[in-house]
Amino acid sequence: MANITCEVIQGRQLAGCVKNNVGGIKRVYIANHADVVSTTIEDGTLYTGSTVDQIVDITMASGKEFFIFDTVKETSSFTQAIEANIQNGTLSFVPTVELIFNKLDAPTRNLIQMLSVSLLDVIILDSNDNLWYIGRVNGMDLTAAEMTSGVAQADRNGSTLTFTGAEPESLRSIFLGADSDIELDGVNIDVNGVAITSY
Repeated sequence: MANITCEVIQGRQLAGCVKNNVGGIKRVYIANHADVVSTTIEDGTLYTGSTVDQIVDITMASGKEFFIFDTVKETSSFTQAIEANIQNGTLSFVPTVELIFNKLDAPTRNLIQMLSVSLLDVIILDSNDNLWYIGRVNGMDLTAAEMTSGVAQADRNGSTLTFTGAEPESLRSIFLGADSDIELDGVNIDVNGVAITSY
């Protein structure tokens, strides 16, 4: 982790294109927390462009990987809240991921059961093609799951899953670039040319 300063050392300029941003997520990658051996945070400039405080390497246990969950457009999302207690001098970060699965069936029921008893790491691919690593330190838990039949024929028949974490630091972005060890290859995340993801 980079050195943390207790002073504001820079601002944020509004420059260039200011309407080139879209909401939503494209895809979610989920792994067992114990299967991620390590992640490397770069606190300097390693590749072309700045990689400050971004993840530049992910090491998985042998034979382990992140599993790909495709999302229906404009349904799923993630948020992160900051919880500060002035009196106690504490600061924590609470990431939340909400996934929508359409259609109730036995395989999805079994999948939800597995997710509910596991401690998980989550990577989000947002609609701006940024990768965000969530639950890197302490993992994420499935804290709520609602299965519904719907009422009218146009209603959702499916599930809503909520994953929640409690982290000592803010979520991290994953560095993607021409010289990066990590890249998006279609639906897969590759590290040094080897896919760490699958369905």
